[in-house]
Amino acid sequence: MKKILTFYLGQTLLGIDIDLVKEITRNTEYTSVPDTKNYVKGLMNLRGNIITLFDLSLILGEEHDKENIRPKCIVLKSNYENLDEIGFLVDRTEDVIDVKKEDFCKLPERMGKSKEKYIANIMKLEEKLLRILDLKKIYNIENLEEDS
Repeated sequence: MKKILTFYLGQTLLGIDIDLVKEITRNTEYTSVPDTKNYVKGLMNLRGNIITLFDLSLILGEEHDKENIRPKCIVLKSNYENLDEIGFLVDRTEDVIDVKKEDFCKLPERMGKSKEKYIANIMKLEEKLLRILDLKKIYNIENLEEDS
């Protein structure tokens, strides 16, 4: 059994393993950095630690809530041999749910390639489709772009 943190980008429900989450911040303030990739929103100072903020909506090609003037940020633990701490701006966080491995479904073949490479699994929740992010690929996003 795994625990998955669920969150929304616009109307899209996404999730990540809760064990990878360091914390969730609300009313996130950050500083934009010129001449960076378009998906890098900026840098945030979190109690003396500099966090690079990614805009998941640009990475995944998803619409986000443009009315949301106070974004939330999911800050991840340093993992995957990458010492930089990163966070994702999201529209809103939801519940932590328990899932079993057998609840996951195979990715549909018709999913867009840009989305597919960042999604590890999907699963059906009542009337919603939950997409589980592949954080290893998010951490290595610049390497993936060079290979494309």
